[in-house]
Amino acid sequence: MLSDYNPTIRRCKNYLKTFLYSLFLFAISLGITYFLCPFTAKIFCYIGGPRECSGGFSSIDFSPVIGILLNYLFFIPLLFIVFGDKNKYWWIGVTQFLMFLFLIRVFYSPVYFLAGIFNLLPFILSIFLGVALGLIIVKIKNIVLKNKMKSTVKK
Repeated sequence: MLSDYNPTIRRCKNYLKTFLYSLFLFAISLGITYFLCPFTAKIFCYIGGPRECSGGFSSIDFSPVIGILLNYLFFIPLLFIVFGDKNKYWWIGVTQFLMFLFLIRVFYSPVYFLAGIFNLLPFILSIFLGVALGLIIVKIKNIVLKNKMKSTVKK
């Protein structure tokens, strides 16, 4: 077949496969984010108190939105680090940077600098926890695979 010998077509196929795989991981993380949103929101409201979930308005409950944001910022790096391919850090950087710009616009107050930083703290912590847990899982996976390879070679 012509595509087997043409390096340009083969390269395009590889890029398309990589892009679709990364898009699939992104969709999976959005699905997990959506389904775990109520649980994360309840935990956040329990820890932060009812004032954190109402956003300063007494009758509007923002806890689902906060749950979605926290889960999104946690599961994108976690899934891309554990299951991602060679472009995983690019996908993490782009998706997290765009969401972080949105969070700065919504939650950061330049008048009250420290209050703005403290409002962003749960979201920054969510990103770091996702990255740290992903790296720990990858390290454990590599150790288990290395031990498995050693045990199969000895037999």
